[in-house]
Amino acid sequence: MRQIIFVLLLCSLTAPAFAQEEDGTEGPSEPQCALSNGWRVIATELPDAPGMTMDLNKRDASGEPNCKTKAVKPDFTIGGPDQALWFTALSNEFIVLARTTGPTSNLVIQNLADKAVLVDIVSNEVQPDSWGVTYWAQKEPATIENCPDFNGFTSQGYTAVISHEMRFDFATKGNLISGQKICEPQQ
Repeated sequence: MRQIIFVLLLCSLTAPAFAQEEDGTEGPSEPQCALSNGWRVIATELPDAPGMTMDLNKRDASGEPNCKTKAVKPDFTIGGPDQALWFTALSNEFIVLARTTGPTSNLVIQNLADKAVLVDIVSNEVQPDSWGVTYWAQKEPATIENCPDFNGFTSQGYTAVISHEMRFDFATKGNLISGQKICEPQQ
């Protein structure tokens, strides 16, 4: 009898979760707002495609517009249904984005002052801070000679790639290479 009660209790606890999954009522998340000294971004998830649109406004000396300011036409917009861009961070004159629809992702860094894309590279472990972005850039194919796990990765159906630790510096607008390398699987 205890087993039957336990099973019924377990089913009653999990039933609402199953109903939510099949219901499909989860929609786009609320827009995100981020501020830097010079810019405001409102990042909104696209309802029918992967990615976001980022509406950007130049901020004036009073700090307007801020996250509470409503009904302001954007100075320009980044992203759209054909770009699969996701907002990551905003720092000074730079916006940090991820371009992805699957297991690999591109790091995209754009200078907002002139709208120039400064970095657009397959990468992972992206860590932005107020001075720059540290990331691992996939630079070259791995071989059995330069990758100790090459056979393990390929036996599991992956390819292997050599990634280099990089740092994009906001002050110099340049990439620095740490000299660290890793071999990692790639789909």
